[in-house]
Amino acid sequence: MGKDKRVVASIGSRAALLAACGIASQFAIIASLPLLARLYAPAAMGVYTLFVGALAIASVPAGLRYESALVLPREDPVASALAGLVLGLAGAVMASCVAVSLLCWAWLREPYPGLGWIEAGVALALATFLGAAQRVQVAWYTRDQRFGLVGLGQVLLNAGIVVVQLLLGLAGFVSARFLIWGHVAAVTLSAALLAVPLAGPAFSRLVSGWSARAFRSSAKRYRRFPKYMVAYGLAGQLRERLFHAMLAAGAGVAQVGQFGLAARLTGAPNTLAYASISPVFYTFASRNAASAVGRITASLIEM
Repeated sequence: MGKDKRVVASIGSRAALLAACGIASQFAIIASLPLLARLYAPAAMGVYTLFVGALAIASVPAGLRYESALVLPREDPVASALAGLVLGLAGAVMASCVAVSLLCWAWLREPYPGLGWIEAGVALALATFLGAAQRVQVAWYTRDQRFGLVGLGQVLLNAGIVVVQLLLGLAGFVSARFLIWGHVAAVTLSAALLAVPLAGPAFSRLVSGWSARAFRSSAKRYRRFPKYMVAYGLAGQLRERLFHAMLAAGAGVAQVGQFGLAARLTGAPNTLAYASISPVFYTFASRNAASAVGRITASLIEM
């Protein structure tokens, strides 16, 4: 029991670190809502909400949730192969986004005044690949138990999106186009800054297992992750995005924008709790016996 208490305390202290980072990023999101609502028209926010929805759906096949398995392998080359597999899948989805946007450009009218299909497709492709790269970085740091960098990733992404969009709005760029490109710019900056600690020997570890054979082997070995997690992820995303599409068709994109702002506020507590506890607990669970994990789970629920 004494050992369990020490483990719970260790998990709690690390979760508290992530919670502090999560609170900072969620505070930035919530505090920015009145300013964003004043700077950007509801219709612009609605188009941006639909873009974020498309990004959430594209992010599921961009990696097939293999990044969730990165913490499991004991050997770096195996984990490296999973990282390369995720990036390869993300590259394929990136190319698909551009191809679909070209087809839409050829056959459909512009989705929104001032925003063409090709531009939206390129933005979606970039955000999808960079988001997958950041998920790999965060999973790699979780594997190394560098939870300070995991928390930093939360702050850089969420606060970065808010700051860039506010700066663009204050500069007079208040169309949906700049909300979308502000998001892409923030994801780019976040991924670039998170990549700094991977320079040198750390980068050699990350790419040590990259080969076509290793990718196939990792995909087969950890096939349960896409088998069970992709359907779950897509079901939730498609349900929510279908509602957005129905709302846009029935009431207009302005209503989608207002709903999107409200969803940021109501979703903050759940996002904070999940982001604080899951990386730490998952790392512990991957390295210990099922009986110990069960006892710690019960202790965490009691807390």
